[in-house]
Amino acid sequence: VGWGSWYDHVKGFWEMKEKHQILYIFFEDLKKTPLQQIQKVAHFLGKNLPEETLSQIARLSTFDHMKNNPMANNSDFPKEILNQSKSGFMRK
Repeated sequence: VGWGSWYDHVKGFWEMKEKHQILYIFFEDLKKTPLQQIQKVAHFLGKNLPEETLSQIARLSTFDHMKNNPMANNSDFPKEILNQSKSGFMRK
């Protein structure tokens, strides 16, 4: 949130989650049970994915994998826009 209260920002979406079909995934749950959370997203989207696909999604969406993936880490951005030699886009 660029300005204002994060709580008010999220509260507005939380109150509308049933009416507008908003799915909440919590970071802690994603870290603790990634396969279950990915299955939850698939179900929300009306998709029935095989276990192998769910496992592949879980593996490819880890921080370590995404940190090394140019499609996720923005390493292909021009240095004039994002100079990662000063600070990487994804850091932990």
